[in-house]
Amino acid sequence: MSEFESKIRKAIQDKNQEELDSAIEELLYETDCSNHADILNQLLLVPFHYKHQYIARKIQDLKVTSSVPFIRKVLESKFEGIPYNGSDSYSMAKWFSWALYCIGTEEAIEVIKDHANSEDEGIREEMRYRLKKLNSVEK
Repeated sequence: MSEFESKIRKAIQDKNQEELDSAIEELLYETDCSNHADILNQLLLVPFHYKHQYIARKIQDLKVTSSVPFIRKVLESKFEGIPYNGSDSYSMAKWFSWALYCIGTEEAIEVIKDHANSEDEGIREEMRYRLKKLNSVEK
C-alpha cells in the first residue's frame, strides 16, 4: 500500500475530513495516478470529503475503466451525502458524465443510457445531453 493510500485509509477510518482532503490533494498532484485507480474509485463512494469533482476529473483523464461501477453507484445515490452545498445535481452529474464519456466503453455508455431516465432532473438532463454528444460523434 502506498503512502497516499495509507494516509487516505487512516483519514477515512478516523472520519477526518480535513486530513482526507489533504491526502487526496497529495494523491491528485502525484505525477502518475494510474497505479491508484482502486483508491480513486473507493473515494467516489466516501461522502465526507470535498474532492469528488477532482477525483472524477482524474478518472476522466486516465480513462479508468474500473471506475464505471463506482460512478454508477454515485449516480444511483443521487449524490446522497456528498457535501456540495453550492452544486446542484446537474453540475455534479456533469463531472461523472464527462468521465463516462471519456472512458467510452460499452459499460460506460450503458450507465449514461440508464441514467438518461433518472428521476433526478439534473442527472437525467446531463445524461441525455451526453448521449446527444455521443450520437453526433458516431455519425
